[in-house]
Amino acid sequence: MIFLRFTKEYLLAVKFKLFGAILCGLYKFLLPVYIAWVIGTIVGVLENDSLLIQEKQDQIITLFITSLFLIIISPVFVYWRNTFSIVAMESVLNRLRINLFTHIQLQPHSFFTKFQSGKLTARVISDISRCEQFINEVMVTSWLHIGVIFFIFIYFLFTNWILALISVFLIPVHAFILRKIGLSIKKYAKESQEENSILSAASVESFINFNIIKIFTAEEYFNRRFSDLSVNLMDKSTTMGRLTSWSQVANALIVHTAPLIVILVGSISYIHGWLEIKISELVTFILMQRQLFEPLSKLAAMQATISQSQGALERIYDILTLTPEIKNPEKPKKPDKQIGKISFRSVSFSYDQNIALNNVTFNIEPDTSLAITGKSGSGKSTLISLIPRFYDVQDGHILIDDLDVKQYDVQFLRSMIAIVPQEPFLFSGSIYENILIGNPLASKKDVIQAAEFSFIHDKIAQLPFGYETNVGERGKLLSGGERQRISIARAILKEPKILILDEPTSALDPMNDNLVTSALNNLQKNRTTIIIAHKISNIQYAHKILFLDKGRPEEYGSYDELVKLKGLFFKNFCKEINTYGQ
Repeated sequence: MIFLRFTKEYLLAVKFKLFGAILCGLYKFLLPVYIAWVIGTIVGVLENDSLLIQEKQDQIITLFITSLFLIIISPVFVYWRNTFSIVAMESVLNRLRINLFTHIQLQPHSFFTKFQSGKLTARVISDISRCEQFINEVMVTSWLHIGVIFFIFIYFLFTNWILALISVFLIPVHAFILRKIGLSIKKYAKESQEENSILSAASVESFINFNIIKIFTAEEYFNRRFSDLSVNLMDKSTTMGRLTSWSQVANALIVHTAPLIVILVGSISYIHGWLEIKISELVTFILMQRQLFEPLSKLAAMQATISQSQGALERIYDILTLTPEIKNPEKPKKPDKQIGKISFRSVSFSYDQNIALNNVTFNIEPDTSLAITGKSGSGKSTLISLIPRFYDVQDGHILIDDLDVKQYDVQFLRSMIAIVPQEPFLFSGSIYENILIGNPLASKKDVIQAAEFSFIHDKIAQLPFGYETNVGERGKLLSGGERQRISIARAILKEPKILILDEPTSALDPMNDNLVTSALNNLQKNRTTIIIAHKISNIQYAHKILFLDKGRPEEYGSYDELVKLKGLFFKNFCKEINTYGQ
């Protein structure tokens, strides 16, 4: 059960703070009950003919002073109730938020293709926020209301057990109705939160790709798409609101009917002498009826909030219960020396029955380069994704320095590898912070040196804020060539043994192409390099070339060997090869 697991993993750690919040809250919530008892007692004093006038006055003044003192000190308990509750709640939410984010980071690439970034953001932000209500309402406030109901019922039992039973006989009916409606509210709350995450994903996607929307004048299409998603969310939320209204209707009927029944039965019983009850006791019963059913009324009002919070908690645990597909072996290896030799042995891989790689075998010697080329969809990107274990091979083996990649510690394996992608991604923040991602322990001197090797230092020095210049969202304040050279500086700072270049110059103009190519030449020194490329200029100087076709390694050899072979490689690059004088 999700609630029990959440309690064990998170709430037990703050149990004393929650208990303190409940105790302090009980003082506040029981104070009106005490006042109701005082009023009933004063009525009893007034109707007691055996007491002298002075005695009646003294007892009433004593009750007044005691009540006034309890009221004056009540803010202390209110303050500590709120403080204990907030500290416990924020502590739990902080741990839950961090654990959820960390667990998402452990998931494989397939996870991120299944969940849109907007949906994940909704889980980490919106769903966690709803859990705040769950902790506050369920773990503190609801227990306070239950405690008040319990104390009042015990008092009723000791005063007059028959009226006590009459007072609470509608509570089981009340609880049953709220339970049935609550289950439906929870169902629609979960669906509503899912619709909200879809809407969030659509919003993020539209904002990020605003330039595409504008260039294709697709504003109307995306407005209509957003409107449809918003209407879906409205429908779910409206249904949930109607159910909440029905629960409040049932609650109002019972809450207002129960005291009337007590007044009727108590008054008639007093008139006919059927029950041994004093007027003061009857007054106390009537006054406390409100204090008994007011908590029930508030519990009913909480039903929608609690159901929404439970739905959010289930959505969070849908992710937290996922076991990462890529995980460390029982005894992960971290070799002291890395050479950089890579071997593919009969490697095959499929996406949902669609074959991406079929029986791929080749070797890359240390400190040499391999260019991988072929038509779109031939399996190039899949091949390089298997080396750092973004996915695991389904057949065959990938070895680095004669050790299967599955035997490595995953973090250690990826620390040996740097990837310079076709579309460099920069995070919001400074240029310095973006380069430092390559090695968070590096010094400022190391960062500057990496920038110099990637031919971006002079450009950074010209900026008003230098390395502290903010790059904007996704680095949009910089040009494509500048972003690419910063990503190369990041890779240089990492000092990897294996370097993967995924068409790093395909989208650049000639001037930036030359600068980035020079930076890449610096980066490749003394490293094993894999280059994915579609241009001869990026291929011809590689030590070996692998030509893939429909996931199969059709040709493998040096540039000169493949040109002489006049096979698939030559046919696909015939025009470019002739341009380069072959």
